[in-house]
Amino acid sequence: LCSGGGSPSLVPCESECECFHVRQRRNRLAVMLIRIEVLVHAGLGTLMVGWESGFHYYLLMFIPALFVSMRARSAWILAICLWAYYVGLDVLMWYLPPLQPISSNALLAVHVFNLTVVFCMFSYLALFYVVTVTRAHKKLARMATTDPLTGLFNRRHLISLAEKVQQPAEMTLMLMDIDHFKAINDAYGHDMGDQVLKAVSRVLKDSMREQDFIGRWGGEEFLALLPHTVRVGFEIVEPRLRPVSAVADNREFREVARVDIVEANDVTLTLLYDKGRDLAERILIEQFES
Repeated sequence: LCSGGGSPSLVPCESECECFHVRQRRNRLAVMLIRIEVLVHAGLGTLMVGWESGFHYYLLMFIPALFVSMRARSAWILAICLWAYYVGLDVLMWYLPPLQPISSNALLAVHVFNLTVVFCMFSYLALFYVVTVTRAHKKLARMATTDPLTGLFNRRHLISLAEKVQQPAEMTLMLMDIDHFKAINDAYGHDMGDQVLKAVSRVLKDSMREQDFIGRWGGEEFLALLPHTVRVGFEIVEPRLRPVSAVADNREFREVARVDIVEANDVTLTLLYDKGRDLAERILIEQFES
C-alpha cells in the first residue's frame, strides 16, 4: 500500500503493481519453458532410443496439470493437441527405427527408470490433490460451523449439536450475555466492542469442560451446551468464569458474565431469558492509564 509520507492509502503502489506483473510474467515463462522441455525431452528420447524406452510416459503428466492450472476451455484445447502429439509420436515409431539404439538390458533399465519416475510423480500429484481437497473441506466445514469473529460455534451448529443429544433431559443450557454492550459500542466504537466479544469468548471457551460446547448465540449472547449435566453443571463451570480483560488502545475493560441456567425438558429445548439484572449484575470497570 502507498504511504507517500502521509497516511496509508488503499491504492496499491505503482511499483508494487509492476513487480507483481513482472513476477506473474516470469512464472508464466517458467511454466512454458518447463512444458517445452518435457515435450522436447520426451520426443527426442523416444526418437533416439525407441518407444520401449518409456520417455513418452512423461507426456501423460500434462493431462492433470492442464486441467488443474488452466480454464476448462484452454485445458481441453491443449489436451487435444497433446493427444495428437502423443499419437503422432506413437505412429511415427511404428515406421521409424530408433536413431540411437541401445542394448536390450540398457533399454529395460531406461524403461523401468522412466516408469518409476512417472509413477512417483503421479503418486505425489494424487497425494497433493487429496491433501488440498481435505484442507478445503475442513476450511469450509470450519466456516460453516464457527462464528468468524469469536471463533466459537455459530447458532446453526449449536442447534445441530443440541438435536443430536441422545438424552436431552440430562443436558443443561447456559445462556450468557454482556450487559450494556450497546453502551460500549456507542462510547468506544464497534472495534472496542469486537475486542470485548473476543475476550469474553476466550474466557468462556477456557471455562468449559472437555465435553461441553460453547458458541455465539447472536449479538452479545453466548450459549453453552452441557451434556449429561443437570443443574450441577453450573456449580462446576461457574467458578471458572473469572473476569476477562480486553485491552485496546489505552483502555482496559473487565467483564464478568452473568450465567442463566436453562434445563432441557425432554426433547424440547426452551431458552428462558431473565429480564432482570439484579440476580447477577454484570460489572463493567473502565480503567485509563495514568
